[in-house]
Amino acid sequence: MAALSRPFSVRLPAEHLEQLDELSRLSNRSRNALIARAVERFVTAELEFIHASQRGTDEVLDPDAVLVPHDEVRAWLLTWGTPEEDEAAVSLERHLLGEDARRTLDDA
Repeated sequence: MAALSRPFSVRLPAEHLEQLDELSRLSNRSRNALIARAVERFVTAELEFIHASQRGTDEVLDPDAVLVPHDEVRAWLLTWGTPEEDEAAVSLERHLLGEDARRTLDDA
């Protein structure tokens, strides 16, 4: 059985309250239902963002992380849609794969 909700108060600017009332009237939903859904969406999105940010931070701080300097990534992005795009992609791939991969790609 789902946990029962508890009352919670929040102060809203008058403008937002008026908009909420209009939305309530137009959607035939209660203020409470609209606010509960808005909070649910906000909290879910914020938690997803925070968790993704933490995963990214953990990945970068991993001792085995392969990092590419900003200038190299920027240079690669600037080739998108140009004749140099393929060559830049291969160069970046070599950087990401490391020295062993460079030898393998060069031998191919």
